[in-house]
Amino acid sequence: MDHFDTVCFDRLCESAVLDMILGVLPKDIPSRRELHIQNQKLQRMLTNRDNNSLRAALVKLGGPASVEKAQRAKEKQALEISQQAKKVRVLLNIYLKDFMRRDNPKLTNTEFQMWKKKFEEGTKQSAIKFKEHVLKLPQKATPKRIGFGLINKSN
Repeated sequence: MDHFDTVCFDRLCESAVLDMILGVLPKDIPSRRELHIQNQKLQRMLTNRDNNSLRAALVKLGGPASVEKAQRAKEKQALEISQQAKKVRVLLNIYLKDFMRRDNPKLTNTEFQMWKKKFEEGTKQSAIKFKEHVLKLPQKATPKRIGFGLINKSN
C-alpha cells in the first residue's frame, strides 16, 4: 500500500467508527440525516475507488498514457476525498453542537470545544482499534471491493 492507500484506509476506518457512533446517538436531531448521507458518500468514495497505483491508472486511461495524466487523476481523486472529509467534519460539528445544546441550551463554545476534543480523541482511538481489528482478519475476510487489494499487514 502506498501513502495514499494508507490515508484512505485510515479515513475509511474513521468513517466507519463515526457511522457506529451515529447509530447510537439520537436520530431526531435535524442535522443527523445530512451528516449520515455525506458520511456514506465519503465511504463510497473511499471504497469504490480504483487501485491508485500509477500502473493501474495508466491502464485505466487506455494503455500507455503519460505518467503525468495518471498522477493528476490521482491528485484530483485525493482532493475530492479530502473535500468530502472536510464536509463531513463540518456537519459533524453542527450535529454535535445541536446534540449538546439540546440538553444544555446555555452551553458555551469553550465548554463545547473541550467536550469535542475529548470526543475526537475517543473517536480516534476507536478508529485505531477498528483498523487493528480489520488488519488481523484473514485476507479472505477482507472485502475486495474496498479498493485496497490485499491489505498490507505491516501497516
